[in-house]
Amino acid sequence: MKKVLFAVASLVLGYGTFAQTIVSTEVQKRNVVIEEYTGIGCGYCPLGHQNVQSYANQHEGRVVAINIHQGGYASGYKPNFTTQYGDALASQCEIGGYPAGTLNRTGSSATALIQNVGPSGTGWTGSANQILNQDSPVNVAATASIDATTRKMTVKVEVYYTSAVTADENRLNVVLLQNNVEGDQANYGNYNSEYIISSSGNMTRYRHMHMLREMITGTWGEAIATANESGVIPAGTFVEKEYTYDIPASYKDYSYGSNTNVDAVMGEFELAVFLTEGQSANAKVKAPNIYTGIKVEPEYTNVTGLGASVKSVAFEQEFGCKDLSKVFVSFHNDAGDALTSVTFQYTNTATNDVKTYTWTTTEGIGTYQNSPKIAFDEPITTLTGATSTIEVRITELNGQPYEDNNPKTATFAKPKINEGKGAPHLILRTDNKASEISWFVYNDNGDVIEQGGNYSNGTTVRDTIQLWRINTPGCYTFEIKDEGGDGASNGRYLVVDANGTTLTYNSKGDWGASEKKDFKISDIVGLNEADGNIFQAVVYPNPAKDMVTLSVNVNDADAATISVLDLMGREVLNMGTQNLKSGENQININTSNLENGMYYIRVVTDNGITTNKLSITK
Repeated sequence: MKKVLFAVASLVLGYGTFAQTIVSTEVQKRNVVIEEYTGIGCGYCPLGHQNVQSYANQHEGRVVAINIHQGGYASGYKPNFTTQYGDALASQCEIGGYPAGTLNRTGSSATALIQNVGPSGTGWTGSANQILNQDSPVNVAATASIDATTRKMTVKVEVYYTSAVTADENRLNVVLLQNNVEGDQANYGNYNSEYIISSSGNMTRYRHMHMLREMITGTWGEAIATANESGVIPAGTFVEKEYTYDIPASYKDYSYGSNTNVDAVMGEFELAVFLTEGQSANAKVKAPNIYTGIKVEPEYTNVTGLGASVKSVAFEQEFGCKDLSKVFVSFHNDAGDALTSVTFQYTNTATNDVKTYTWTTTEGIGTYQNSPKIAFDEPITTLTGATSTIEVRITELNGQPYEDNNPKTATFAKPKINEGKGAPHLILRTDNKASEISWFVYNDNGDVIEQGGNYSNGTTVRDTIQLWRINTPGCYTFEIKDEGGDGASNGRYLVVDANGTTLTYNSKGDWGASEKKDFKISDIVGLNEADGNIFQAVVYPNPAKDMVTLSVNVNDADAATISVLDLMGREVLNMGTQNLKSGENQININTSNLENGMYYIRVVTDNGITTNKLSITK
């Protein structure tokens, strides 16, 4: 990697003749420069990305976003996208929590510099709006071009002062950013879903945007103007600079070095160009204020021919207990000719299931553009309870054979499907946004046979629901949806069979906008279903630790003696006589004094007896 700072610069004080060509000499408003500190392990950082991008979209052309991977949340991952600049930049504002960021590095203390861009939402936008409404004492303009053959980038910058500024010096910063970098990202709520490629629990494959790659003028920029004998940089000062930079084939993580290269893909670069009032004398107390900044999209030259590469591969499980999954891809046009037809070959390397798909468009994917997400029309074999590796390669471009030397592979761990007996229960707990929650149960034909929702707003729902319409053996799918797209904080769901065996669950509430899971019922009659008045008894959670809930359903009000027995039939816990009302009754049993092992919970009434197995694991 080579960085060259040309000595092609002119500095003119006052309103003399100068070679201004692209920068305005009229007073302009300040733009917002948001330096956002983030990391792969930060599960709320995608919410920060989402909030910043939303603000940038509202103020198009007025917001410059820079994502800096740094700190503890960036460590432990390969690649982790760190650079040699991140720690120094973060030290200026003593980051105390992530995600966080600075707005034009303004403020007189470290505390004032911190602007939370994460779960607290948009509390920082008022400060950003103030910046946008202020006049800037200096204007910045720039152009950039990249030779696709030599990978040499040339950047031309012009700076013009519309009013005098009081500062010892001003520094010009030219920063290279990369977009659409695929990598891991923790995500606690399906935040910024547009950029999620695929997900597994709280970890997603993610398209990282505005990622800091190189500070071409150094960590604190290049000094381009200094104060005169009066202590000011006068109005009318004009500066022009030119820089060249050789874009490498890939970037190495600052933390891990050569084993964690990230491809430097043409077409995915942008520049942030901004001017600061100086270099921080004490970075922990005061950072150099950014007057204003701009985002620059480079132009590309010497781009010819046909070329493409698979950008991302994602999966979606086919529900209904099928050993199939849908495959989704996107590709990048690596060359000059627009692509209107691309043929893919996709293979499960474990099962040797090979399929092809040809995608066409009338509009064409232009030079260095990314395709939309493409769904292959035929699912591929992915065995339940196993990990599949799918390889996708391009075999034709615009009807011409193409040799893809860098196929894209991705792994997909398809969860095992649990099996139970008897009509199951759904045990549901929401957060205080229960009105956003709805749930559905589908049979293996995809028909909805059970559903719930329409809960009251501002309340937390705790409910146990008998799924009566599961009345035949077969495969069933449970789906939970959240209109807010962020799951339920401290929420959970649990589907158990007639014996309390867990069929499917989510104990963290992190289902985002929606989540689906399969389960099987092999026999509709539960093993422990009793004759007489008791028509079902369910124990959950099972295994249990310190507390277990016994759910007993009776046809008519009745009295029941409830006890816990060990495997020898000896009574180890007696709950005495409980008065049961008609319908469902929930009885909490404290099991904290029981040792690890298997037990039976026995319910005795005048009209029947039922016994449920209970496992204690501490």
